Amino acid sequence: MDNKTVKDFMTSQVATLSPGCTITDAVRKLLKHRQSAAAVVDDNKNLVGLISEADCMKATITKTIYPDTVNSVSEQMTREVQSISSDTSMLSAAELMLNHKRRMIPVADNGKYVGILTRHDILRALLESIDKPMFS
Repeated sequence: MDNKTVKDFMTSQVATLSPGCTITDAVRKLLKHRQSAAAVVDDNKNLVGLISEADCMKATITKTIYPDTVNSVSEQMTREVQSISSDTSMLSAAELMLNHKRRMIPVADNGKYVGILTRHDILRALLESIDKPMFS
């Protein structure tokens, strides 16, 4: 797995959200695409945040109690998002995800969102390295 990079295993076709999107629309999109979180990107594909199922749950419960609450993705998203570049080694990415207890991490090159790396992707890379060792 040492010579593999994030771009070899990341998922680039995932749902993203815009900052102005409503929480209800965010929930619909997360459920439709079976994602536990989504990157929030601006019109230029710059990564500006991340919104999780937990963020959406909290906002939806608040909206139930306080119906007049306006809940946009920009109000609920995490703005300080840790991301990795597509040329990061899979080993480094795995260590980062384990050390920070992440299920997924956005992939951005020069600030532009290009995909996500999930635990599933890490496991695929690990299994590939077991099934096809470099030195056999």
